[in-house]
Amino acid sequence: MVEIAPKPKIKSKKVPTILLSVGLILLILSIGAYFGLRTVELKKQKELKEMQDQLAQHQTALKKLEDKLLTYKTKLDDLSLVLDSRLIGTNFFSFLERIIHKEVMLEGVEINLAKGTAEIYGKAKSLPVLTQQLIFLKTVPEIQSFELKNIALEEKGEVSFAISLILSPTLFK
Repeated sequence: MVEIAPKPKIKSKKVPTILLSVGLILLILSIGAYFGLRTVELKKQKELKEMQDQLAQHQTALKKLEDKLLTYKTKLDDLSLVLDSRLIGTNFFSFLERIIHKEVMLEGVEINLAKGTAEIYGKAKSLPVLTQQLIFLKTVPEIQSFELKNIALEEKGEVSFAISLILSPTLFK
């Protein structure tokens, strides 16, 4: 059959062709991006693993240092406990300088740190000086109590004596 009237040419549809081309390009780009990003992800995971390993090594070293420091801290705490409980007798000598009358001469001192007692042996220029010394000792807060012993009058009006002191424990800290 021969047709006499020519048929109009069918125009190809450009839109579907363009969409197909764009779709194929997007598909290729998506696949490329997937594999590219997958490679980057694997590389970053490898770097992360290396960093975690380094961090674990540093944490191990840090843990060792912490243990060592804890040991030293324990030793220092023990030392401070010992030092805090230790009685210091040197404070007593500055205390003596503060409480002894200027006209009293000390001849000897016996200190018992454990009991908190002291025996003072000395000479006063006169009986009134010794009386002043005893009155002053009553006002000193570090002295809990005292007792005058072995009083004796000597030549030239001097008075030799012994005083037994019971002292506050805070004096030896």
